[in-house]
Amino acid sequence: MKLNRMTTRQRKLLYAGIILALSVPIIVLGRPSSEPGTGGLLTQKRELPVAQGGYDLGETTFGRIDPTSSVMNLALLGLRGVAANILWMKHDDYKRQKNWAEMRAVTESIITLQPHFLQVWRFHGWNLAYNVSAEWDAVADRWYWVKEGGKFTMKGAARNRIYSELPWVTGRILGQKVGRSDEWRQFRGFFRDDPDDYTWGENRPDTDFNRPPVGVVVAEPFADNYLAAKAWYLDANRLEVEHDQHIMWRPLFRHYPMRSQLDYAEALQRDGTFGEITRGEWVRAYNEWTGEDRTRLAWLDFEYQAFGKDEYESSFAGLLMLDPTEAELRALADKDKDRRELRAYIEERYKQLPPPADGKAADYEAKLLAVKRDTVQQDQNTTNYLYWKRRARLEKRDEMVELHYQIHLGKEAYRKGRVDFGPNGEKPESIQHLEKGLLKYVELRDELAQSENASELREEMRDLNIKEEILMAMIYWRYIIEQINGRQVPEDFPLNDFWQDEDNQQTINDLRGRFLRETSG
Repeated sequence: MKLNRMTTRQRKLLYAGIILALSVPIIVLGRPSSEPGTGGLLTQKRELPVAQGGYDLGETTFGRIDPTSSVMNLALLGLRGVAANILWMKHDDYKRQKNWAEMRAVTESIITLQPHFLQVWRFHGWNLAYNVSAEWDAVADRWYWVKEGGKFTMKGAARNRIYSELPWVTGRILGQKVGRSDEWRQFRGFFRDDPDDYTWGENRPDTDFNRPPVGVVVAEPFADNYLAAKAWYLDANRLEVEHDQHIMWRPLFRHYPMRSQLDYAEALQRDGTFGEITRGEWVRAYNEWTGEDRTRLAWLDFEYQAFGKDEYESSFAGLLMLDPTEAELRALADKDKDRRELRAYIEERYKQLPPPADGKAADYEAKLLAVKRDTVQQDQNTTNYLYWKRRARLEKRDEMVELHYQIHLGKEAYRKGRVDFGPNGEKPESIQHLEKGLLKYVELRDELAQSENASELREEMRDLNIKEEILMAMIYWRYIIEQINGRQVPEDFPLNDFWQDEDNQQTINDLRGRFLRETSG
């Protein structure tokens, strides 16, 4: 039947039939969902995680946008970008006015319009945790906004599983902001015992903030902010394998979970926890950093590679790891020996080097190994790999545990006023503990000086943190003897030369200021 022979009524019925026929696949494919796992095929593909064959791009609600506002009208007319710009301007206005409640509400509207725009989540989470929190005077109020920033990025990470950057930012807030800010002592306490007892109960954390990434199961809330940060960093590393991150060089990005373990062990000492608990955490930190015990490790729902044994692609040297044995380095070179672009780069590089002294040109395998060794050394410096390897290797020794513990007891005895010598010259409790710690350092230093790896081990003893701890203990020790008791420091004390070393004088002057802050009030 030709259309020009059809009546108007017949043509209308035909068009209606075609429309109805086309609407069936449209409904089947694009039907919106009322809850996860429902809706049409395309809707489910948008909402399903990438691991299940989807795209993780689902949107089911307009959220907090006022349905009577001009923003909603623009969004419904397809001008979502214009609507988002209006909201950004409102956000900046509320920020200038310090109207934090309205700014937070506008932020929710922005992420409703731009739920898969990475920079929205990164910027607003960082802004709330760092900038907005700094505007408040009370520590509890600052803590509230730090949590808001962390919860915001957690929400973004759950909604956008294609971005490894969002769990990384969450780990950064949990680790750096909570553990390293000026209020770190209070924040670390609040992480375990939130000040909002009305909402979370007494001696309980905010479980919306103290929680693991999506899909990770924990029996109890995390005992420490660094352990929570470690879980989020590991989640970032897991996502990074499938979805490239664009924050930093890959080895630096992937080292954060292991750095969190190192920070946790260090924080336990800072909090006054010693003994086998702290030593065990240093042992774990050393192994996760180097992989000398096991290259693959497990924690919670994560299986991961030790940092020093994690393979990565170097720009100029092919496959590398930060702490390879000679056999591992040769195995990596064997994998790369047939890569044409790598061969061309190395041959060109060797043309620019002076000829060898013996006049014999090295073969390609030798050149490749030499380039890999040089690049490993450079990358170790970039990641501070050797410093933390030496630090953890030293800290996991029993002697170091005892050293830290005795110095801690000596300072505690000082604060309790146990500083006076007895009538017959008996040393006060503070002096006894401080000297035990200082002499333990001398004992360890002398022992390491006689070892086969003396030069490398001496570097461990020169670690700035250890040197500062010993010098600060000596400031306490000398102050108690000279200022409080009016006595002379023993001339034969084994660390007098260390105290008088010219290289330590600036550090001593700086530490005296810290001593006054620690002991005032």
